[in-house]
Amino acid sequence: MKKLRIAFFFTLLFTFLSLPFCFAQAETINIYHHFGSTPLSFPEGASPFITPQGRTMLPLSLCDDVLQGNVTYTAEGDTITLTQTGIEYTTTLRLQPGSYTMYVDDQPVELDAAPLLLDGQIYIPLRAVAEAFEHGVYWRSYWEGYNEIQVSYTAAELYIWSAEETYSEGALRYAVLQGTLKEKPLEEIYSREMSDFNDVVSALSDIPSGDLIINPMYHVVGYKIPYEKIHEIETFYYEKLRANYSGYVGTTETCLDEIPPIIQDAESDFTNAWFSRQLYALGEGALYDSNREVYRFTYIPSFHSPYTIRVEIGDDGRGKLFFSMCDGSIAYYGGDIIRTAEKELTIEETEALLSQIEAADFWNLPVEGGDMGFDGSEWVFEGVKNGSYHFLYRWSPEGGAIRDLGMKFIELSGEVLDDPY
Repeated sequence: MKKLRIAFFFTLLFTFLSLPFCFAQAETINIYHHFGSTPLSFPEGASPFITPQGRTMLPLSLCDDVLQGNVTYTAEGDTITLTQTGIEYTTTLRLQPGSYTMYVDDQPVELDAAPLLLDGQIYIPLRAVAEAFEHGVYWRSYWEGYNEIQVSYTAAELYIWSAEETYSEGALRYAVLQGTLKEKPLEEIYSREMSDFNDVVSALSDIPSGDLIINPMYHVVGYKIPYEKIHEIETFYYEKLRANYSGYVGTTETCLDEIPPIIQDAESDFTNAWFSRQLYALGEGALYDSNREVYRFTYIPSFHSPYTIRVEIGDDGRGKLFFSMCDGSIAYYGGDIIRTAEKELTIEETEALLSQIEAADFWNLPVEGGDMGFDGSEWVFEGVKNGSYHFLYRWSPEGGAIRDLGMKFIELSGEVLDDPY
């Protein structure tokens, strides 16, 4: 039960803190648990505001509306105590109005905005408190004076993996852990292993308000889980357990293999990791440290099998072509190699490829170009010659020298393939 007992001296002591902030309340603030949903509604006279320093202050009385995961609070004397009771452990915060130190389970954390009293309401710094309770806080503004803030919380994480290389229902293993913003160590996940789905249902029945994240874990080769199985679990959760639950169900995935940095020249770490993982699944390695002349084209479509075509130029000027295809993009449900081939190219074929590379001005093209899309394909090109390496990628080129270059690789492979898009 919430208790709100604030001594009179407390009111006098901190009333002066309200003065610099009065004008800040003119800002419009919409708070969501998820962008795109209906913003939270608050009672008259209890609204968050933004300080001149850009910090969002939340009325203490709105904590149970904005924060998820069984958050309760008390305010006694000059101490504010907030408690979150999760499925595995409890987190306790202690704050004092005017103090820039917050205690998280008795450990001090410095604040850049102190709690304060304004018009009879206690206000706490939203981001600092929410993140201490493992909430994600995201802000956006489309125009000055209008602010949208998402405060989301993962109440539980459901990890799923196969104990055997070949999938079967009996090989499935599960673990339910309290949600955090940090990545879970594998040993912690494995220590909660369950093999009976009824035990999973029991664990999920007790989670507090917030989101559920389903995280299938897989290896590059084998140990896959059918997409339909994960969808079945999502559907079961929505239909059977959602009555006791407020939040969304999301899916992420974890590759259990250490992927070498096969690509490292993309504009973002995410893109580097994505291309590296796909090439690793295709059985490929890095080219940038090669002392040979090598060219590689990798085709990664949205809905079909990805493949790569690598051509190594020999000392005699002839190329040797290597082809590899996976049954789908690397993921918990696919990415195993289903076809490979090797082929010796003639001098004429090799020269035709090199001429196409020159015609495309490959070595001078930027890494990125054009717009990205949702349904299409990524065309990835690499080359190394005389110790120099170049990498670039494009999204579904509809024509021009880049598409012609990709089509030349496909033609030389001699493989029967669907028309690239």
